[in-house]
Amino acid sequence: MECVFKPVENVLSLEPILTKRLPVSANIYNLMKLNLKWTNEHKWFTLKDPVEDDVWIVATFFRQDYGQVVAVSRPPNAQITPEVRSAFSNCEFLDWAESFMFACVDTTVSSMASDISIREKGNCTEVHPCYLYIMEPKDALELKIPSGNYEVKPINNKEGLEFFLKTWKYATEGSSDYVGKCLQRNVSAGVYTNNEIVTGVNLDGLGLIGMLYSLNEIRGKGYGRLVMHQIIKESAASQFVPSCTVELRNDISMAFQEKIGLKIAAEVDFIMYNKTGF
Repeated sequence: MECVFKPVENVLSLEPILTKRLPVSANIYNLMKLNLKWTNEHKWFTLKDPVEDDVWIVATFFRQDYGQVVAVSRPPNAQITPEVRSAFSNCEFLDWAESFMFACVDTTVSSMASDISIREKGNCTEVHPCYLYIMEPKDALELKIPSGNYEVKPINNKEGLEFFLKTWKYATEGSSDYVGKCLQRNVSAGVYTNNEIVTGVNLDGLGLIGMLYSLNEIRGKGYGRLVMHQIIKESAASQFVPSCTVELRNDISMAFQEKIGLKIAAEVDFIMYNKTGF
């Protein structure tokens, strides 16, 4: 019998399975929680019966800056069989010839996706190895946010968009639409001094905390810790699992995540192909 992905109509029906797979499934679990506000853009698929523990779960949406985004929850201990590989290689939710990103996938899925893209489809493909960091929601809810000569509050859409597009290192042409939607729909946190944002962070469209940045002139004041704790606490209060990713080569960021109470949950990769017309 042919092994193919089938669309999911009731996304919340996947919650019991994704809950069992925490913390490794944190970002796709959060994507499920985000689905209410991103319903018109998210598409969900399963390989095998969606009520069985051995089901593969995929969520996708499109970004103008990076193309089709694919998040995958692999059944625990599942191997890449020829049938599973064929299902991904011939799936209807991804055109392998167009720009795409497999986001925060475990290393088993990463090996398959990169091999399909490079060896089978002939794409010049990048692999970005990362750690997935999380904080247990019960611990996040107990965080204390100290007061001072600043304000810690959600980020205004207009000024937040300008701030992130200038400071986020992964911003490219076309990122304005994506970042704007994240600010409008997801939780965010900023430190404001004299009514101006100096540090900001956002829950992105991948279900991950990201885009953290502090202006150079205020670094060392602890504002990065402030906004991270604020968004971690708010994320937990909104039923998300607070999580973020850090590239394996970024020792400074890894030390920061651990200092503020986040812990490594898994090794994950971002697989990216940018169609250049070559």
